[in-house]
Amino acid sequence: LRAAAAEAAGEAGGEGMSELVRLALSDESVQVRAAAARVLGRLSAEEAVPLIRVALADEEAEIVAAAIEAAADARAPELAPRLRELVGASDSLTAIRALRALAQLGELDAPTFTRAVAHADPEVVREALIAGAALPEAEAHGRALLSHPRWDLRATAARVLASSGGAGAAEAVARALEREPDALVREALEEACAQLRRR
Repeated sequence: LRAAAAEAAGEAGGEGMSELVRLALSDESVQVRAAAARVLGRLSAEEAVPLIRVALADEEAEIVAAAIEAAADARAPELAPRLRELVGASDSLTAIRALRALAQLGELDAPTFTRAVAHADPEVVREALIAGAALPEAEAHGRALLSHPRWDLRATAARVLASSGGAGAAEAVARALEREPDALVREALEEACAQLRRR
């Protein structure tokens, strides 16, 4: 019932909504806190930011996930420091969501990107390459990942280099193409070679 009330407050809006959500975020029940976190995106940015901070500090991944989405929707750069911390989370989905939110906010910086491409989960590494493709550091990491054991990371690295690689990228991609056994990765590398030569 308390969770339903929190959801209903988000649907109804109006005066007092933020206070009801604030109370729900401190509820002992995970279900209630999660319901409150899901409606944070419906608040004004001014009301939402302090409440999103509370939800981002929760111990439950479900609540943090909803808060990350709300942070991106609020377009509040002041939440970026906490999102950068979450990029290093052991929970891969949390790290991926934080990366996407930072990219959406335009707040993905070089140190966070570098930490993300060193994450233990290849899916986080892949997301980092995509999110940080425009960063100057992306080329060096992309070139290094052309020899990664996972084919999908090699293919992603090729695509990132195709879109944002500099003069040195063409040679690295050509060398990778010579030794690449996987047909799908070869296709990505061939496209990258063609794009880089046209520049």
